[in-house]
Amino acid sequence: MATCGPQQTIINEGKKLCCYYDTKNIPTIGVGFNLQRTDAATVMAKYHLTLANVLKDCSQSTSNSCLKSEDADGIFNTISYPEAAACVDRYVPNLPTIKRAGIIDVAFAGCATLNKFVNMKNALERKDWKKAAEELRNSAWCQQVKATRCDSDYNCIIDESCSGQSCGHFTTTCSSNSECSCFRTSNGTGFCALSDSCSKFTDCTSCLSSTSVCIIDSCCQRPICYPLSLGESCTSSPSGRNFQSHAQLNLKPSHETMSGM
Repeated sequence: MATCGPQQTIINEGKKLCCYYDTKNIPTIGVGFNLQRTDAATVMAKYHLTLANVLKDCSQSTSNSCLKSEDADGIFNTISYPEAAACVDRYVPNLPTIKRAGIIDVAFAGCATLNKFVNMKNALERKDWKKAAEELRNSAWCQQVKATRCDSDYNCIIDESCSGQSCGHFTTTCSSNSECSCFRTSNGTGFCALSDSCSKFTDCTSCLSSTSVCIIDSCCQRPICYPLSLGESCTSSPSGRNFQSHAQLNLKPSHETMSGM
């Protein structure tokens, strides 16, 4: 299954550095950024481009006023994706991370388009994921986009797994699967995984004592952060694992850390 999140939306939308017309004949640039927006001139100016010149590339099929790849990423990360996410959070608040990512991808068609999915909204509110996914698959939107995009969003909505997805809170709500937890990593981000899953990260140097604790996992053969939101404390080890506080744990590369165990 494709990863559900911003990178999948970039793949679905495509990243074009020069002006192009989208399927509705709207001048667009980057990752689906609508050049007819009222703030388009301001956004282009931030990246040292003049809107009139950018639009000229569309009308004349030229490539004279284009974004750099990192500029397109910047617009996507600071404007387009957050706006689509806010649209989804108004549409149905507090969706599980993976399902929310699938709906955000749909929201790139615009909030007005998303709000037309009345039956899908009702199904999402009831947590009837299968019904919600079917409503999307049978929609006019799915007929208009590539089948791979429709299928990936369908899978995100219906998904009950949690392995490898990003998350930002140390709770068990990073997926609709109640066995999933959000594990904190050394760079302050998190990834969603089964509580008994092994981390793909080799340390947890920034475990927060109020939300997670650093442990040596005998199964995973490496240190991982264990979310205290699971109801565990530093003295009660889940599945018989050995908790060590962050202050007590002298983190080394995993093969060295486990050599004496």
